[in-house]
Amino acid sequence: MKLSECITAAKAGRYSALEALIKHNQDYLYNLVVRFLGNPLDAEDAVQEILIKMITRLSSFRGESSFRTWLYRITVNHVLNMKRSKHEEVFTSFEDHKLFIENLPDNSLNGLLAYSEEKQQRMAEETKIQCQMGMLLCLERENRIIFILGAVMGIDSLTGSAVMDITPETFRKRLSRSRKRLSNYMNGNCSLINTNGVCSCRKKTDILIQKGYVNPENRMFYTTHLEKVMEHVKNYSQYADDMLEKRVDDSFREHPWLSLPASIVPLKDIIQSMEVSWDKSKLL
Repeated sequence: MKLSECITAAKAGRYSALEALIKHNQDYLYNLVVRFLGNPLDAEDAVQEILIKMITRLSSFRGESSFRTWLYRITVNHVLNMKRSKHEEVFTSFEDHKLFIENLPDNSLNGLLAYSEEKQQRMAEETKIQCQMGMLLCLERENRIIFILGAVMGIDSLTGSAVMDITPETFRKRLSRSRKRLSNYMNGNCSLINTNGVCSCRKKTDILIQKGYVNPENRMFYTTHLEKVMEHVKNYSQYADDMLEKRVDDSFREHPWLSLPASIVPLKDIIQSMEVSWDKSKLL
């Protein structure tokens, strides 16, 4: 079924069409929201709320933009109006992030030696992703979402401007500023970008395990699933101002592509509880 036919059928109350729309878009929403909030559990709750908004507002979609642009606009408005999370309160600036990192001693690798080399690498990857998620939280909310949209999710300035309700030029300028701030910070501190950087993911992993930030048995972000963000989105990193910024973009786009967990409340249960015109006899 074509997308336009799927939307029409969903508007008419066909559950299977609505389910197809959600399955086609939910992981894009989750990967956007989890990077904005920095925590998978918070992101799961937020995406469920966003999907409910999509269901209740579907009749207002007129096709004046692509469906995903319309859905991203709902998503962005939702997350920008959310109460600040506890993770956002930890990292309010790059100075906060740097201080947090500096207060973590570079432990010897002795604690990691109890694990296989493969597991050590996975835990170091988890450390890297958590650290970079924290860096994103250092950006002001609107600049953060613009960076995620443009640099990570591969959304061009025309689409991004429609999502953010600003001009394409303003979108590009704010994306450029966010790139520069992240690039300057990572180039001055992070060995992923600058081999002379003082901070090493592997050297911080042991202490992060001890403090409970990294759980060897239950990683928040790094999975054995090999698909990366860059495999699911367009690449607009060529619009970065220089190679340093492109490397920073790529470091975020190399993160795993996350799937919305199946543990959230099933869609049919949500619809059953809503006063909407879906054919509920087809939910069984």
